Amino acid sequence: VISAGNWFHVGYTWGDGKLKIYFNGILVAINNNVSFILPTIADNIFSIGRGNSALDGVMDELRISNIARTDAEIMQSFTSGLTVSAVNMVTKTTNMFPGWTFTPKLTATSVGTIFNVPASGFNWTSRSNAVATVDTKGKITGVAGGSCYMVASLQGFKDSILVTVTNP
Repeated sequence: VISAGNWFHVGYTWGDGKLKIYFNGILVAINNNVSFILPTIADNIFSIGRGNSALDGVMDELRISNIARTDAEIMQSFTSGLTVSAVNMVTKTTNMFPGWTFTPKLTATSVGTIFNVPASGFNWTSRSNAVATVDTKGKITGVAGGSCYMVASLQGFKDSILVTVTNP
């Protein structure tokens, strides 16, 4: 929910017949059948919305390009706009069997505001790939019995989750 006095990252891509809208790095809407073309911007007039629904606020760092950005590029744009002072793994432990998967929920604190940041916005490492692996999107997969930590980092701040895999 957009509220006055708070910073938000909004991304909008249009390409290959698809229109995508992102809010704080997360894809929130997609239209896979866009057949109209972009309007021509005349003179120096540019607005977002129209009539009573036009934006009434401040925009910072508006970017317009001639290519549709990928999901990863939108996420990178969102996380690079944060001034991180802390990260938090919402769940501190998880139990699983080999082959099971789990993607943790995380937050980042930036200028006193806590943002939900998708796991794909972090850099991940596994302390033991023999027990569990983690991919670039933060999806943890149990491999074999044991316990290990998965570490998520963003702008030098880290938090971890203890993963315990039990052999059946």
